[in-house]
Amino acid sequence: MADNIYDYLKENFNIETDYKFKRDYIKNPLYIDPCGKKSEKSEKDDLIYLYITLNISKKDLAKYIFNCSLTVLDRWFKIYNISKDTKLIKLNREKTMIKKYGVSCSFNSKTFLNKRKDTWIKKYGVDNPSKSKFIIKKMKSTCIKKYGCEWSMSNINILNKSLENRLKDKKYKQSKEEIKLFNIIKETFPDVVNGYKSEKYPFICDFYIPTLDLYIEYQGDWTHGPNEFNCHHPYDENNKKHIECKNILYERYIKSNKNKKFYLNAIDTWTRRDVIKRNTAKINNLNYLEFFNYNDVINWVNTYKNK
Repeated sequence: MADNIYDYLKENFNIETDYKFKRDYIKNPLYIDPCGKKSEKSEKDDLIYLYITLNISKKDLAKYIFNCSLTVLDRWFKIYNISKDTKLIKLNREKTMIKKYGVSCSFNSKTFLNKRKDTWIKKYGVDNPSKSKFIIKKMKSTCIKKYGCEWSMSNINILNKSLENRLKDKKYKQSKEEIKLFNIIKETFPDVVNGYKSEKYPFICDFYIPTLDLYIEYQGDWTHGPNEFNCHHPYDENNKKHIECKNILYERYIKSNKNKKFYLNAIDTWTRRDVIKRNTAKINNLNYLEFFNYNDVINWVNTYKNK
C-alpha cells in the first residue's frame, strides 16, 4: 500500500504528477473532528489541483484522499469558493454515461429509458410522473403553498425573475428576421423595445411600441404554424388544414429518434402557448398584432409611415 500521496495517486488513479503538495494527506492525514469544530482543512491550492486540475470526483476525494464526509468536503469548497466549470461538469457526466450505458446522453440509451420507466411504474403506476394524478396534485399543492397559485410561472414575481435571468444569461434569443424587423420598425417608431412584458401581458413579447401601446408578435418561425390555430370549427376548411398540419407534426414526432422534444414543443407552441397569449391579449383588451409573414410586417410599417 502506498505510504505517500504521489504513489497513492499513481496506484489508485493512474496519475503521475510533479505538483508539490503543501501537505501529504496520505502520510500526514488531516484531523477530522466528528463534531466538526476542530477539524483541519485541506490547503486551498491542493484542493484546487486535485479537484479541478486532476478532475478527481468529490466522492473519491472524500473517501480516498481526505478520509472525510462529503458534508465536510462541501464546507471546504464553500469556504474557498471552489467550483468546476460547467464544461468540465458536462464532460464528467458524459464520461459517466458512456461508462454506464455506452452513450454520452441518457436519452439515447434504451437501457436507461426502460429502467426509468420501470421505476416510475413501480412508484406511481404510470410510465411518466406527469401522468400521475398524485404527482400533479402534489405539485399543485406545493406551488399554492409557495407561490399562491397552482403553477409557479403563473406568479408574476417568478415570471419576472425568470425573464431577468434569461436576459442576463442571454437565453432570450432573437432570430435574424426578428433582428432585421426590429431595426426596420425602429426607423418609424424609435421607442420600440423587444423582449417586453407587462402585468396585462405576462409573456416575452417580440416588439412593443409605447407611443401606440401596441404589442406585436412575429410568428415567422414554422413552430408557430401557418396562421392562428383554431380548434373550435371542425368543418371549417382552414381548420381542416390545421388538423392535417398537426397530424403531420405528430407523425414526425413519433418517427423521429433525435428530435422528439423538438416536434412536441412545436405542437405545444402552436396549439397551446400561442393560443394562451392571444386569448390573454383579447381578455385584457390590448392593442395586439400578430404577423406570420415577414413581408406583412414590412407592409404594415410602410402603410403606417404613409398615413
